[in-house]
Amino acid sequence: AEIVTPRQVVMYLCREITDTPYKAIGILLGNRDHSTIINGDGKVRKQLQANDGSLKNNIDIIRKKTKLINTCVDMLISCFLYNRKKLISI
Repeated sequence: AEIVTPRQVVMYLCREITDTPYKAIGILLGNRDHSTIINGDGKVRKQLQANDGSLKNNIDIIRKKTKLINTCVDMLISCFLYNRKKLISI
């Protein structure tokens, strides 16, 4: 359970956040079959529907951190493009 549950959360989040196909998630997670991804995603969804507060809290933390990382990456890309444009115009 130490590795299985986090991996299932990754399967769930990949579907929730990115809408990545099950087959692609399986490839990214070590060539797992798409049915394994469907099963893992489903288990997390069932736990959330059963009001597993600890799991929901952990997923919320991951979502917030992921959102923060995405915001930082977007800002870095914008700065890079701005500076690149300035350098080209010189």
